[in-house]
Amino acid sequence: MVRLIVAGLLAAWQALGQSPPARQRETGNTPVFHAGAHAVEITFVATHKDGTTVPDLTPEDLRVFDEGKEQKIATFEKITPAAPARSGSPVAGGGANVHARRLSVLLLDALNTEFSDQAYARRAATAVLEQLQPDDAVAIFALTSRLLLLHDFTSDPASLSKLVRNFSGDATAARESGPAGTSSYSAEFSYRDLLPPGGGIDRQFRQRQHILDTLSAMKTIAGLLKPAPGRKSLIWISAGFPFMVAATGAARANPLDTESFHDDVARTMRALSAANVAIYPVDARGLSVSPKAYVNIEGMKEMAQETGGKAFYNSNGIAQEVRSALDDSKDAYVLTFDPANYKADKALHRLRLQTARPGVRLRYRPAYFAD
Repeated sequence: MVRLIVAGLLAAWQALGQSPPARQRETGNTPVFHAGAHAVEITFVATHKDGTTVPDLTPEDLRVFDEGKEQKIATFEKITPAAPARSGSPVAGGGANVHARRLSVLLLDALNTEFSDQAYARRAATAVLEQLQPDDAVAIFALTSRLLLLHDFTSDPASLSKLVRNFSGDATAARESGPAGTSSYSAEFSYRDLLPPGGGIDRQFRQRQHILDTLSAMKTIAGLLKPAPGRKSLIWISAGFPFMVAATGAARANPLDTESFHDDVARTMRALSAANVAIYPVDARGLSVSPKAYVNIEGMKEMAQETGGKAFYNSNGIAQEVRSALDDSKDAYVLTFDPANYKADKALHRLRLQTARPGVRLRYRPAYFAD
């Protein structure tokens, strides 16, 4: 459970999210209007088998299905972000041309990552942020015993790289130093005083709570980003966690019992997908030969797939992986359709996007809620 300390960030996003029913984007010299009372928007990335982007898709190349029923594509366009100003924060209400930005959140996970791996990953992330591109807009969150907004969205490489370089993984130090001291958002996990003292059950309890805390943090980020237009990226630098752990407390009938978190993960991925946030897990452990590492990697891959993102793992090139995650939606497409016989039943609708282009792969959020 996450307790909100300051809600100013959410209020700012909600203010930014207010827009007329028909939203206009510029495609060359021709404005495209997204109309329709119940239009569903799908932002997707198209790549060849070698990972290079496909620059020339057309609506005729695509078919879209809602719960297995083919839908008529209402609008289609390619999005190439314009370069925003170096300063200005969409979260705080500053900055112009928010629609054109590639909004990316960097989540430094100190809760599920060994200290040595954290230090290595931070150095890699710092190297990327020092070379931030003008059309990148990055915010930084940290996950320790608290979820902290360390830095609001900016394209300024100096302030972002300095913060990550100096971040030690300690919530108190982060809160009292530099840009974090002016953070407009903070959330705290409430179970800390309930931890039992020592022993195996203590470790199992902590692991269980770390998983729930992480998922709660991701849902909080999804809620904060949901009012922002367009596709957003959540780059999660972490060692990850297993979806099955030894049961604790009343759930533990014998030492072989396990507790599944698949349903908790699924609900969190749906929240991210509904907010049009794609998750990009980056394994902070780098290259690993341990079979145990792949348990967490499988979870990372599943989380990425369920939101239209991509998982990066088993490589010492963490800096290149973070840069790849930032660039993934650089050349993206967006289409809309008006669901036939729409009902606001808050049900989960599975989406399927197909292309007639041979060898082309599409990544997109696989579902939406009819709300």
